[in-house]
Amino acid sequence: MRDLDLDLAAGGGIHRSSTLIQLGHSRRGLAVAIAEHRAVRVRIGWIAHAGADPAGIRAVELGGRLTGSTALRSLGIWSDQTTGVSVACSPQAARLQPLRPGERRTWRQDRFPDAGRVEGRVSALDALREFGVDASPAGSPNETDDGDEGGDIGDQIQRIIASYNRNRTDE
Repeated sequence: MRDLDLDLAAGGGIHRSSTLIQLGHSRRGLAVAIAEHRAVRVRIGWIAHAGADPAGIRAVELGGRLTGSTALRSLGIWSDQTTGVSVACSPQAARLQPLRPGERRTWRQDRFPDAGRVEGRVSALDALREFGVDASPAGSPNETDDGDEGGDIGDQIQRIIASYNRNRTDE
């Protein structure tokens, strides 16, 4: 029998209930985990491990997944932007909560869906693609950021990749 706590903690700690049921867990087992505070119900059809990333939980509450600099931070990749929570939603998403200050919702389909995506976060490649939108004041990945951190979006992405590679060699 599979360990529900291990399955809940895996992959970012946020899962569709149907995924956990496909893994062999019962609806009753999920309800018990919620009652025992080992898990939380995020929204209809979504369950998170009690220790899941709060930004990831908020992304699911908003009807999407972490993207851009928020997803890069959750992956442990450095980001020099303080953008709040960036959420990627399907254009067909419904029953969405309103955004709070510092939150941003984009309406995008994954371009690289099989590149390491987990249920509460887009893939690292899609996060890098969206980072250009986060970093650009006009919301266009083709424009440059002329703030203090400054530089071309490509330069900012190169800094992220270099930092990620440094962090990997330090492990």
